[in-house]
Amino acid sequence: MPSVNFDACIFLLVFCLVCTCIYGYECNDGRYGQDCELRCGACLGNKTCHHINGSCPEGCDAGYRGDLCKTECSPSTYGFSCLNNCSLSCINFTCHHITGACTIIGTSQRFSDPPPDSTLPFIIGGLGAGYLLIVLVVIGFLLRIWHVLYK
Repeated sequence: MPSVNFDACIFLLVFCLVCTCIYGYECNDGRYGQDCELRCGACLGNKTCHHINGSCPEGCDAGYRGDLCKTECSPSTYGFSCLNNCSLSCINFTCHHITGACTIIGTSQRFSDPPPDSTLPFIIGGLGAGYLLIVLVVIGFLLRIWHVLYK
């Protein structure tokens, strides 16, 4: 159950005919709103959010954005104010919203090396074709010399 500082409510009783807690008045435990039913977002430095509207007056911790600091950075950005771009070596340029570590979507698997290069088979094939062409040219040259010398 969320905790509300009822000392403030009792203080208001002296001045009011009917005592009701002011909307979100002095919520504890990182909560805000009517009856302290809502949780604060990721406010910078683990500070408490505004007791009524939940906004973070000093901004958000790394990996979060928005007035309430409840929205994670987009999949391609990370860090404070989501200003850092994920590494080009991350699959689909997707990384952890706080650390920037490459992640694979849909799993918790992490990797530190870039994904295998899909152009490698083409490079190897091109090199093989180049060597074959050189061998054929040399054989053709030798056959030409043999034909000239022994004809």
